[in-house]
Amino acid sequence: MKAGAAVADSVSQTGPGHRPLKFRNKTAPRRVMHRVLSGFAMSAFTLYAFGFIVLLAGLAYGAFLLHVPHTWIGVGVLVLIGFGVMSAVAHTKHRDAPTAPPDA
Repeated sequence: MKAGAAVADSVSQTGPGHRPLKFRNKTAPRRVMHRVLSGFAMSAFTLYAFGFIVLLAGLAYGAFLLHVPHTWIGVGVLVLIGFGVMSAVAHTKHRDAPTAPPDA
C-alpha cells in the first residue's frame, strides 16, 4: 500500500464500521440536497423569534457597554424574552375558521 493511500483511508473513515455513501450516479447527491433545501421554509414564528433574539442580544451588549450591573441585564433579558414569546404567539397564531351557527 502506498503512503498516500494510507492517509486517504484514514481520513475517509470517521470510526469503526463506517462505510462511505455510494451513489449509482453522480447527480444523486445534488438531487438530495436540492430536495432538502427546497423544502426548507422558515415559519413566521421562527423568523420572529430569530429577529427578537438578535434584538435582545444587541440590547444586552449595549447595556454591558454602558456598565449596567449583570444582575439587571439578566432581569431585563428574562422580562424581554417573556414579552417576546407572548408577542410572537399573539402575532403568528392561526385564526379559527368561522363555524356555522347551530340549527334552532
